[in-house]
This record gives sequence, structure tokens and C-alpha cells, in this order.
Amino acid sequence: MKKLITSLVTSSPLSFTHSLILAVLIVASPGLSLFVVASTLPQQAAAQGVIYAATNDNELMWYRHDGRGDGSFRWTGPKKVGNGWNFKQIFSGGDGVVYGITNSGDLMWYRHDGRGDGSFRWTEPKKVGNGWDFKQIFSGGGGVIYGITNSGDLMWYRHDGYADGSFRWTGPKKVGNGWDFKDIFADEPGS
Repeated sequence: MKKLITSLVTSSPLSFTHSLILAVLIVASPGLSLFVVASTLPQQAAAQGVIYAATNDNELMWYRHDGRGDGSFRWTGPKKVGNGWNFKQIFSGGDGVVYGITNSGDLMWYRHDGRGDGSFRWTEPKKVGNGWDFKQIFSGGGGVIYGITNSGDLMWYRHDGYADGSFRWTGPKKVGNGWDFKDIFADEPGS
């Protein structure tokens, strides 16, 4: 079944020095997952307009929309930046951090050090959790991760080790119930 989560990519009107990009997972067509990388770094240092896609062959592809500011059809890529991306869910944590949830519920942490130019450079992946069985999951930026249980409870986690992949967490905390929606996403993560 196709699932589409609408994504917004916005810059803060109050600050030209910080990029506030929404991190979401999009399943655009059967077998092709796309997600936008969020960044909380100054625009000069951030990887602006980066989009990843996981193919049917479990390859991770990197794209950069160079025309994102004016909507022009200008792109860099695609570039193959990974193999073996066979996950139940994949989502961005911002600043090059990518999380993958395995079929057995393990939460894996990756940091794409080559996110700026699409080079195949990664920090060693790390297992940072287990038991991640959610109907939906998304990042709120700054290490915050929200998970929606099958019963509609909204759970809050903060990965205190999101910058280096260390196994340090605050939570979980139940922060809501009745979260039975078609699509859910965060606005302005990492602000």
C-alpha cells in the first residue's frame, strides 16, 4: 500500500543563518523510500536540499536539489552512498544522522559524513535501541524522536547521544493518546 507523507522544506523567515528543514519519510512509490535530511547547522555549513532514497535493491541514493530556493529543476546526483538499507522504517535525525529500524525492532544510528557532496563517507553504524515497534515514527529535531504505538499513544524519546551515536537516552514518556492519523510530521525540528 502506498503511503505518502507530505513534506515541507522551509527556511525560517526570522533567521537567514539557520536552516529549519523538516525531516520526514516519504514512500513515493512501491519500493522507493525518500526522506529529507534536516539540518540545524548554519546554512553555510549545512547540507542544504539533501534527499535520500532507498531503492528496491536496498541501495541508498543521495540527491541534492540545488534549485530548492527558487523551485528550479537543478539537481546534483543521484549518487549511491550505501548498500544493505533493508529497514522497516528509515528517518532522518538531522545534521546527517539517519536512523533505521530493523524488522526485529533494533534502532540503528548512522551519520553520513559525506552528506554535503554525496560522497560515500559514513561514521560506523551503531545499535542505539531495541523494541522499536511503532505504527509511525518521526524526528522532532535535536535528538527528539516521536513514536506512535498501535493503540495510538504518542511516545517521546530524546536520543541524548544523537550527535555521536552513543547509547544515551531520556524517556520514553507518554505525551499523548488518540494519535490515530493518516500522516504525522513535525514542523521546524531542531529550532
